[in-house]
Amino acid sequence: MRILNVTQTYAPFFEFGGPPVKVRALAEGLAARAHEVTVLTSDWGLHRRLAQSPHEPPATHGPFGGKRELNGVTAFYLPNWLHYRAVSWNPALGRYLRARLGGFDIVHIFGLYDLLGIRVAAECRKLQIPYVVEPIGMFVPIVRNVPLKRLYHLLFGEKLLAGAAAIIATADQEKSELQAGGIAGNKIMIRRNGVDVPSLFAVLDAVKGQPEIAQFQFRASNEWISGTHNRSSIQGFFGPGQEDTSRTEPFSFDADHPAVLIGNNNGPTAVEFLLHAIAACLTSGLGNIAAARGVTLHRVSSTVEGDIDLLGILGLSDTVRNGYRQIRVSFEIEGDASPEELAALVEQSRERSAVYDVLVNGTDVVIDVSTPSAV
Repeated sequence: MRILNVTQTYAPFFEFGGPPVKVRALAEGLAARAHEVTVLTSDWGLHRRLAQSPHEPPATHGPFGGKRELNGVTAFYLPNWLHYRAVSWNPALGRYLRARLGGFDIVHIFGLYDLLGIRVAAECRKLQIPYVVEPIGMFVPIVRNVPLKRLYHLLFGEKLLAGAAAIIATADQEKSELQAGGIAGNKIMIRRNGVDVPSLFAVLDAVKGQPEIAQFQFRASNEWISGTHNRSSIQGFFGPGQEDTSRTEPFSFDADHPAVLIGNNNGPTAVEFLLHAIAACLTSGLGNIAAARGVTLHRVSSTVEGDIDLLGILGLSDTVRNGYRQIRVSFEIEGDASPEELAALVEQSRERSAVYDVLVNGTDVVIDVSTPSAV
């Protein structure tokens, strides 16, 4: 099948967040399955970026702009003449559509609020080429220029979505939002368990081919507020191969002690966050593994308990450890598989859980102290 993927941002411009990673993984996954895949995107400085990364395959220049072939996917980078944030005006788009669009069997448009997708969709409707739209969680405008996004829906978005052969949602919540916006439920497809399975396998293939991109560094910053109350912020991280800037706002987490431990209950204790971490890690892995094995999940819930003796923390015993002496995780799962198969999903998630590994095998922790204002 000849497939055209349309996205405002594509590799190697990973600073735009999830879409470049998602579209690349899906495109390369389909190419690996013998489909003829082309990506149409905007040029955010391709030749300059590749000159800074000599290990990256080079690009050529053609009648539509930059062209790059990598892992079975041909990508065309249309020059940007004007742009606002990640939205651009690409004069070469019309030439490309007149010359090439008729050669595709189907078009996959990623994201909303850009000019590429609406122009391509309009031409698809003229040529009666089916296209699908994947909003990537953008359907409901909740941040940044909400009035402009509502105007976009009124002028372009309604027609874009109405003419689509299908709309892809990644979760039941997104499907509900689309239906509330007037999209018929039978037109919406949900990825199994909200997981993009072709992208998942394509990412695995990419890491096998380039093991160095598996190196990530996550970070958190913390500020003391008062007493036992403190606040952590998490936003940027390193990976794959560069700083990620896809999170436009930091995640904030308050921690405190309960009143019985001389706190004010402004948040969970640090050791309770550890219980959340193991549950979240196991559940996230379970969702991916189930999707990869073709198992549809209907409900997954878990409870986590940790037993701790405060004699160690309070310095009242040299024989009692400071941390948990045992953590117990109990899952309840409903899905389209046998009880044994569902239990095997949890076991596989445990084997690949980073948090479980840290808790069971331990990790070297280095603590550094600076006192710039000390006298």
